[in-house]
Amino acid sequence: MRLDAVEHALQTLQRVQADYKTGNCIDVGGTKQVWLVVPRRPPPPVKERAAQWLRHRLGVTNPQENTETIVTDNPLLQHVPRLQFFDRGFNTEVLGAEVDTTGDFLREDDVRPFLDTFDIAFCFDTLEHVSDPFTFCHNLMRIVKPGGVVYLATVFAWEYHPSPQDYYRFSPEGLRECFARTESEVVDCGWTQPEVSVYICLRRPLAAGVK
Repeated sequence: MRLDAVEHALQTLQRVQADYKTGNCIDVGGTKQVWLVVPRRPPPPVKERAAQWLRHRLGVTNPQENTETIVTDNPLLQHVPRLQFFDRGFNTEVLGAEVDTTGDFLREDDVRPFLDTFDIAFCFDTLEHVSDPFTFCHNLMRIVKPGGVVYLATVFAWEYHPSPQDYYRFSPEGLRECFARTESEVVDCGWTQPEVSVYICLRRPLAAGVK
């Protein structure tokens, strides 16, 4: 999970008037404790910053070089009071993280109890670890109510990070394709960090029905 993606999600939801402060929300693929990618503190020394500048000029960049990963509480908990977590169990096993529901989001029996339930569904840095992203995205749209919103963030250029697998990378066009055959309207889609990370925000049409 990346802190900049969470901040971008909250800004986007405010802009599209999706009320995460009072709405019924879920973080799919999330847990109460997470690995969180944050800016490095303190910043790198002068020599390292100079080397980074040179690598950037040469077109040889590493999107992780100015970040570090910490284990901490999920930052959504500070902003989203009515938040549930659905995860397959990797963080629970490795971190001992708390989760409301453990299940496979690709399995109909695990998803069906949540159909047409939530006002907002979040998903951060999970899609790249899913073997069938099309079914996963289809199910994301099914669990929000008609009129509900999905915000999903993932990566385009990132180091290999199995959790427990690491399958895919996505462009903005790739994210649109993942949701192309779902009951959804794209509200916004693009880069959270150019050529590094991407997002998509969608709304389920009011006329949609549970399928």
